[in-house]
Amino acid sequence: MRKTALGIGAFAGAGAIGSSTAVAQSEEDVLKTGAIYALGGPAAAAVAAYGYIVDGPDDSEVADSLEWQVHVDEFTRAREDELMLDQTLASLRRDVQLVENKAREEAIFRIYEQAVDSGDEADATAAAEEAINESFSTVQKGILDSWSIRYLRASTVWTTFDSSDQWDLDDMYSNVINIWNTRDDDKGGNSVGMNGLKGGTQSTSLYDGTSFEYNGVIEQDGDYYHIMDPVDYQSAYDSAGSAGKRVDTFRIKKPDTADYDSVDEDDALDIDDSNVDLINCWQWAEIYQDLDDEHTAVMDEVSSMVDTYFQDAQDGEIDLAEMVGPKHLSDTASTAKDFQESTMALRSMGFKIAEQSSVLSVDVDGEKSEYDGRLARTSDEPDPLPVGQEIDPELVPGSIYAAINVEDSDGNLTGEIAEITNTFEIVEAEGGASEVSFESRQLAESDTSSEDIEQIFKENFGANEDAKNNVYDTATGGGGAGGAGGFLDGDQDWGTIALGAGAAAIGWGYLTGGDD
Repeated sequence: MRKTALGIGAFAGAGAIGSSTAVAQSEEDVLKTGAIYALGGPAAAAVAAYGYIVDGPDDSEVADSLEWQVHVDEFTRAREDELMLDQTLASLRRDVQLVENKAREEAIFRIYEQAVDSGDEADATAAAEEAINESFSTVQKGILDSWSIRYLRASTVWTTFDSSDQWDLDDMYSNVINIWNTRDDDKGGNSVGMNGLKGGTQSTSLYDGTSFEYNGVIEQDGDYYHIMDPVDYQSAYDSAGSAGKRVDTFRIKKPDTADYDSVDEDDALDIDDSNVDLINCWQWAEIYQDLDDEHTAVMDEVSSMVDTYFQDAQDGEIDLAEMVGPKHLSDTASTAKDFQESTMALRSMGFKIAEQSSVLSVDVDGEKSEYDGRLARTSDEPDPLPVGQEIDPELVPGSIYAAINVEDSDGNLTGEIAEITNTFEIVEAEGGASEVSFESRQLAESDTSSEDIEQIFKENFGANEDAKNNVYDTATGGGGAGGAGGFLDGDQDWGTIALGAGAAAIGWGYLTGGDD
């Protein structure tokens, strides 16, 4: 019997299943304890086994307490993930802000190469476009890789809850998962059975033409859409029947004690957040769209770049250093063929350029004159300017400039730069925008303070510790005030509790028939 008892105890110390099997469990109980082991790991199963030893509650109560712990753990982890995600998204936004300058420099270098290496303007154009596509593809892959990591993490959490007997799909939507339409700030909707977080691999062509795979899915049922794909986000968003039928965010709800039998109101989490984003597709889709807009804008400049640089480089009038500096652009602005070339000069001199081209009506000598062009500002963080309203430059911080198209006396179109000092109106903006916004020179940064981070980790630690203690108390019938029924100090870690349960099983083996 001693050999049997020692064998039982050793197995319990390692896995905490064998002890309760030999002492107090039927074959059915063995399977149930195994399920607890699978859900909560060795430590949780050890505590459950100890509960059986001391004639504790049945396995359904222990399972409920473990489910509570899992919910608390995933909720608190999601809060911590958001802190890291805040930094990640800020980094991606900075990449989008900076890549256009990198792409322009690479494009100018390729134009120079073609000019001094017997290429023609068509070769220079193709080389410049290739350079831009390569630069933007690097950032594009970074955005999609970041998204895939987040999506796979969210999919894992979904599977954890979905595989539990505690919830069916309706219960999950009621008690665990909250679906939301972040872009419209509206509660999203779903039809029966939709979840949107069960795997999925997508493929897209990067700007440089290579194929790239990433994780995600767009799930459709009628005019309901769960949109978990930043690349095709906009098309799915437009296809959904209404704001209430779009879902672009899955949130994990704060655990509610009313949903669990093993806890009461005193066990409620002392955390204000009622929901935490598990995954928010709009965050990546918005950055991805910004990158696409920047890519389009830089590609639209290629023709102007070639016109500005190619011939002068081929004739030996400028070298590469002069090409990437502002002086050549400012010198050639007076001979620009259109406002796009003039805009390049303004950008090189550090002006904040309007993100939309526009039609401007300017008061010149008491008469209104209209020009196609693009505005530029000198203030550090210029506010948007409204479309369809008269604007007095004296009431606007800094100076306002415009790169505009002007016809000469022969009817030829040229580009000019002018400071606007008289009242003017933005008659129309690109894309039908209601205001003209300006590029920011302020790099994106995280909004989370060190105080916020400290508070979140402090709250999470307390919540997780309480959930662990609840599992133990439930498994031991409330006898765990001192840790492992008083056998262990209160500051022992979870692994020690597992060993304690194994040791208890050894002792019980002797008490129930072990010989010397």
